[in-house]
Formats: sequence, structure tokens, C-alpha cells
Amino acid sequence: MWVAELDATKNSTTNITKQTKNLKRGFSQLKEQLYSNPMLRNMLASKGVNVAEYLKGFEIWVDSIERNVTKLAGDAGGDWTKFNLLIHMGQEVNSSIDLDRVLEMTLDKALALTEAERGFILLIDPEKKAIQQAATSGVDLEDSTDAQQQISRTIALNAFEEGEPVLTTNAAGDERFLGAQSVQSLALRTVICVPINIADEKIGVVYLDSRVEGKLLSRFELDLIKAFSNLVAIAISNARLFRQLEETYQQLNRRERLVRFISPAVVDRLMQDNVDLDLGGELVNITVMFSDIRGFTTFSEHMSPEEVLSSLNEIYQELTQVIFDHNGTIDKFLGDGVMALFGAPIYMEDHALSAVRAALVMQEKLEELSAKFQDRGRSPIQIGIGVNTGQTIVGHMGSKERMDYTAIGDAVNVSSRLCDVAAGGEVLVTDSTLEIVRDHVEYIEMEPREVKGRKALVKPFRVMKTK
Repeated sequence: MWVAELDATKNSTTNITKQTKNLKRGFSQLKEQLYSNPMLRNMLASKGVNVAEYLKGFEIWVDSIERNVTKLAGDAGGDWTKFNLLIHMGQEVNSSIDLDRVLEMTLDKALALTEAERGFILLIDPEKKAIQQAATSGVDLEDSTDAQQQISRTIALNAFEEGEPVLTTNAAGDERFLGAQSVQSLALRTVICVPINIADEKIGVVYLDSRVEGKLLSRFELDLIKAFSNLVAIAISNARLFRQLEETYQQLNRRERLVRFISPAVVDRLMQDNVDLDLGGELVNITVMFSDIRGFTTFSEHMSPEEVLSSLNEIYQELTQVIFDHNGTIDKFLGDGVMALFGAPIYMEDHALSAVRAALVMQEKLEELSAKFQDRGRSPIQIGIGVNTGQTIVGHMGSKERMDYTAIGDAVNVSSRLCDVAAGGEVLVTDSTLEIVRDHVEYIEMEPREVKGRKALVKPFRVMKTK
């Protein structure tokens, strides 16, 4: 197997050219997918990823790698084993998105390329603004002492900050590093340190050293490690982009689920604030609305099941849009009724007034729909609406496999019972809601009524319109 691969490498550099072209082709396909999905592109942009600049820079970068590696093939002379090892490293980098695994595998091969004793990959920590070890090879981490894991940070920082590779075959005697304590104390002889860059971004260094006399590294090995650092950069780019895409897709899926029940404006705030929507609840003061279609049995008695479902969906579409327009949340659809929350999951000061305004607009929309249905030869329909404000427990309830965002508590029950006694076309509110919206609406005080499940009478107020 190795003989055949070596012969193929000796004859031409077609394999490397093919790999880099495949890499460019894959990113071109990814670019096409991203451009055809504006929502995904916008989500990435919200994370600070400029898709166009990122992919364009990457293609230019791969072109540069292709030229450099092709040059290496010409400079390799008879040492095709090392060059072939570099090709294998490229294949492994492209075969996995597990960054830790790729770094460890490729660093092992970097030692084989150079016959260095130890190898380290150091990457910048964005939070600490310092380079930290990300991978180690040639060091027994279980048996080694701290000293055995030390490197010359002077050399590493020099390569990182200057953006230029460092090669020294006598580090302890190199006048550039005579003042570096680590070089002297570690008795380093040969050191290769090459910066890792993604386009113009400095992200780390590849550091290889040896304290054994006679293991001298040449300019050719330095060029190989420069090509190797490009492979490491590709691996990091792949891992970064995959992680960003994965997070973005998760957010898109999460948003898609939420937007079915929650106003898009509220969903955007939830996503922006990263609100926890796991199982559990909290006690909050919100306004709950129930609406129920009156006369639906008569309306649907001469309709097929398909026609009934189509009509319900038409009604729900109108009512849902009104609720969303007033920043409400659809808790659930109840056959021929709707339960909605105002003030959760994002709290708003005017939740009671928003609910009442939504209820009045819903009545208007249903009048329009009823007229359309009558034009089609169907019976007229109306809705009764009950609105109540109070303390409720809201949150995701159920199991990890199946959960619903909902509200429970006495305030919910009162709203539901008030809806039961509301006549078609009426918006009934409790005194707790009226107390908040009194100055903004015209209303009629109604006689106290008995409602199911409560011993005390409930005094409703019929809201006629807003002022």
C-alpha cells in the first residue's frame, strides 16, 4: 500500500491538487447552501460570522496552500516518505470534525515528520488573551513532571506575535534567545515554532523541540511544518464552522418550535436573551385569555370533517395573528377554543391592556369571517371571550420527550369560567383586570354570576371598546 502511494506521489502532485480542489469544491457547495437560506445566514451573522468574507478568505487561503504544498513536492528530493506523511495528515484533517482528536493525530505525525522529541499545539484563549496548550505529543502526561511539559514561551510568543516561523538548531547558543531563561533551563537544542493563522487571524503556534544532539532539522522540515500548520488551521476552521452551524441549526429548530405558539417578536427576544425554556415553572402575574366559538355545532352540522377542519384553521389563523400582534402567546387550542397568555414567557408591563385590546380585535375579525362564511351559505358564528389577571405558575410542563409551555392556577380557571358565561360577541373581564385597564376602556358592569368550580359569585365587566 505504501509503495503504491509513494510511487504515485513521486510521479506527480495530482493527489494534493485533487485534495485542495475537493476542499474548495466542498466550501463552494456550503456557500451555495448558506446563500440559499437567508434565515441561517442571518443567524450566523448574529454570531459575528460574515459568511461571504469567511468563505472567500478560505478559498484564497486554500489556493495558497495548494501552491505551497506543490512547491514542497518539488523541494522534497528523495524524501518522499515525509511528503507522503503530510498527504496522510491532510486526509485525516478532512475526515473528522473532532478538533481534539485531529490535533492529537496530526501532532503525532508532525513528530514523525521532523523526528523531534516533543510537540505542542498552543492556541489563543480569547477570554484570557493568552496562548494555552491544546495538544501535546512525545510527553507521557501521567508520568511526566511539570518541567517535562514546559516549553520556551519566549520562542512561542516570538513566533505568535511576529507571525513568522522560528527555526534554531542550537537554541541555547542562539543570540536571539540568550536572555530567555526557559531556553537555558530546558537545555533546548533544536526548536521549530510556526504560527497558525486563519487568513489574517493569529490563533496559535505549532511548537516542536529536541534536546538530543544530532537531531538537526533543516529548512525543508520547517517548510513541512509550515504546511502542517495550515492543516491545523483547516481543522480548527472546520471545527469552528461546524460548531457554529450546529448551534445555529439548534437555534433555528428551537425558533421554529416556539414561533408556532409565541409572537415572532417575543421569540426574537427569547433567542436574544437566551431565556431558559427547560422543564420547570415560576410564579408570575400575567393576564390569561380564553375564547370559545359560539354556535359551532350548528355551523358545522352540514359540513364534512375536512370542511370543519378547514374552517377551524381559517378561524384560528385570524385569531392567532391578532394574539401575536399584541405580543401574546398561544398556550393551546381547545377544539373550538383558544387559550392565550399575555406577559409570559417575556414579561411586559401592559399585559392586561394588551390582552383586552387583542380580545376586542378578535371580535372584529370574527365578525368579518362570519360574514364571509354566510356568503358561502353557512351559519353565522361568534366567539365569547373571558380575560383575567392574576398570579399563575408558568413554564414548560410534561417530560423531556414531550413538554408544553403552559400556565396553571386559579387565575387560569377563573378566565376559563368567565369565557364559559360570555355570550357571543362579548369580552368579559374580571375586576382584577379592570383595575388595570379602567382608564383605557369603556365598559359595562354586569350582574355577579355563578361559575363552575367556585362557591363565590364572580362579578364580570363587559368591555365595549378602548378609549
